[in-house]
Amino acid sequence: TDLPLELTKPIDAGFAKFCETCGTCADTCPVGAISPRGVDRNWDSNTGQDWVNDKQAGGTQVMYNMPGFKGWRCNSFACAFSPCGSACKGACPFNTIADGSFIHSIVKSTVATTPVFN
Repeated sequence: TDLPLELTKPIDAGFAKFCETCGTCADTCPVGAISPRGVDRNWDSNTGQDWVNDKQAGGTQVMYNMPGFKGWRCNSFACAFSPCGSACKGACPFNTIADGSFIHSIVKSTVATTPVFN
């Protein structure tokens, strides 16, 4: 769209700080595809993949670990050939209790945004 929108300050919900101190997903990953706790977020891919020239059959660009956002990187190649069955997703506190009670939502939000809990 070309609708002009006013820039607003990003909302800090505390997720990045929570993940910096948690690291449960990395601890659970059997192949070490997720950067361990204490590794800073970065802008680069961690696989060494030449994503610009890497093409799938048919000519489309492979988007695994595409650089361009600051985040923790998952080695998608190591993960894709692992028999773990997404153990990291099941271990993440933000992925559990999907249909839990309302109090879980409040506690998660409070823990994520209150520095004393990090």
